[in-house]
Amino acid sequence: MSNITTNNILATQNLSIGYDKGKKREKTIARDLTLKLHAGEFVCLLGANGSGKSTLMRTIAKVQPALAGKILLDGAPIHQFKPSHIAQKLSLVLTDRVTIGNLSVYTLVSLGRVPYTGWLGKLTNRDKEMVDWALHETETTQFAHRNIDQLSDGERQKVMIARALAQDTSLILLDEPTAHLDLPNRVMIFKLLRKLAKQTHKAILLTTHELDLALQAADSIWLMGKKSVQGLCNIATGTPEDLVLNGVFEKAFQKDGFYFDKHTGAFKINESARKKIRLLGKGIQAFWTQRALEREGYAVVDTNNDNVACEVVLLGKQPTGYGWQINDQVYDSVAQLLKEIAFF
Repeated sequence: MSNITTNNILATQNLSIGYDKGKKREKTIARDLTLKLHAGEFVCLLGANGSGKSTLMRTIAKVQPALAGKILLDGAPIHQFKPSHIAQKLSLVLTDRVTIGNLSVYTLVSLGRVPYTGWLGKLTNRDKEMVDWALHETETTQFAHRNIDQLSDGERQKVMIARALAQDTSLILLDEPTAHLDLPNRVMIFKLLRKLAKQTHKAILLTTHELDLALQAADSIWLMGKKSVQGLCNIATGTPEDLVLNGVFEKAFQKDGFYFDKHTGAFKINESARKKIRLLGKGIQAFWTQRALEREGYAVVDTNNDNVACEVVLLGKQPTGYGWQINDQVYDSVAQLLKEIAFF
């Protein structure tokens, strides 16, 4: 495994993506894309539905042709590679549920070696070493001799990632790898992919709708923005923090009904505040109290003025739990607090 993390595993030059509609008619989704993906980098491709994420991913993987520009893999144009050569440079994990019948986990992961052995090729010692390594890295060794249909959705997705690892490519592309998973498994997959990028120095790019997880785990984000008047999508790239601080992230997902709060890194329901509540206190109790109040439509402020309906004092952890106080009355739950505030 290479320790160089500055190499461009993937680069695009003035890339235009879209569809060839025939008779010299094209539908362009985005143009002039200049992107780079380095060894050891974990990148999340984000964007609203219809922004062009899947089209960009399919174009990079040469599943569909580019309309213009170049895609470089390890510095060489991808159009010069034969399919068998591409399969030794990039691996692709799709979003479809894994519904392979009686195939064992070991056999499925072994299919990642097909670009080197051919469909009828026998696994060499090197191939077996790569399969065992991929199973170990994804913590799926214990499933090796079980049938794939005996595994949970989360376990199956880990096995598909193991197959991509066994393929031993410098670039791994994943299209919505957590689409069918519950929250614990979604978190597990993100942690696994970030770990693999750092430990194996492979470049990993995935499309996802898991905005919160992407902000926490990604080294960089490729953000497909809203369509322009011309019907084209722009793409912004950078660290998650820079995209949040410069307002690009907020603008890309701005819709009626909710908004991205850059102070908390979370999406919030956008309701017209009925009343202002002054909240006195800090820490975890303040965070969750504010969330509850804002959900009910109140505006939470930390300064006093004539427009404040009431003042809530956070008493912190008490012998029987957390405490909240309004005037002389003390409450021992958020539920009780919300009922009382409704009368102000």
